[in-house]
Amino acid sequence: METYTYGTAPAAAIIEACKGEEYTMKLNSTDAAPVQRACSIGIDSHLEACFVPSRGDSYDWHDGKLHCCVSPESLAVLCRRLADIGDENAENLRSCILETLDIEEV
Repeated sequence: METYTYGTAPAAAIIEACKGEEYTMKLNSTDAAPVQRACSIGIDSHLEACFVPSRGDSYDWHDGKLHCCVSPESLAVLCRRLADIGDENAENLRSCILETLDIEEV
């Protein structure tokens, strides 16, 4: 498991950990709120976005849950934005995502 200080896991490590596969998750409304905030930014000051349909990204509501399919590149942007949001739900979601990728931030 790779270990970094909170908020410092590099984009390249996140992309590599995805092993070329899209990252999927289903989130309840509480966990979906920070994702919605992160995606609503659009293209940011880094000239990056975490919702790029041409990469295969999709965020759709079904059965009361947000179904997310995120490309490795967009996932790296999403994780950075979750750290930038800075609320507890965003931090917990980021930690959970990274944990599933065998990346730990302490």
